Amino acid sequence: MVGPGLALVRRRGLGIVAGLWLGLLPVLAAAIEARLVPPDEVHLADGRVVALEGVVLMEEAVMAVRLKRIHGRDRYGRLRAELRVPGRRGDLRTVLVREGRALVDPTALSDEEAGRLLVLEYRARRRQRGLWQRPPVEDARRVRAEPFRFALVAGRVARVGRSGRYVYLDFGRDFRRDFSLRLDPRVVRHFRKNGVEPELLVGHRVEARGWIIARGGPMIEITSPLQLEVAP
Repeated sequence: MVGPGLALVRRRGLGIVAGLWLGLLPVLAAAIEARLVPPDEVHLADGRVVALEGVVLMEEAVMAVRLKRIHGRDRYGRLRAELRVPGRRGDLRTVLVREGRALVDPTALSDEEAGRLLVLEYRARRRQRGLWQRPPVEDARRVRAEPFRFALVAGRVARVGRSGRYVYLDFGRDFRRDFSLRLDPRVVRHFRKNGVEPELLVGHRVEARGWIIARGGPMIEITSPLQLEVAP
């Protein structure tokens, strides 16, 4: 049995601890001014740089954020951390995609997380929010290899080719110069599992997302099925 004196001490002790925590809360939860730098960095006012994993910024912006959790650093030395936006639901990535201020990069996320964000992106696109007022979709016939960038590219498949383990979707007559997609074997297996042979995509309009690289002509490597959308 705890005597009344000890109980009182405990209550007072808890009150002191609670008071200390309440005093710390404004410091721990204080908003920090941040500069959002394309394609994928958040520069905090105190000089730290946070990697914005899984989404790609289309333009620079300044906003207030709260640093919630730090999960280490990426290979470039940037913080891997959870950022929140005061007064908005979800983390910073969710807010940016929902408001039409960033594109989803499925290659940097789990399929589950990428799927969740792509639903939000679709809704922002349908409502013409932010960047979707003028959709940043490049024509496959005119896309260039430079500069290196994340892009949405749409066009009709002109030819399907194979080389080693990979399947290529070409969008022009000269596959050495025109835009193409290189499908990873995992993606090919996914399409086949769903009853779609790559050769059947000829003539279909597709929209792909990813980082454009130069392989003779401009190319996007498709390593996730979520990078590719085929029009019915």
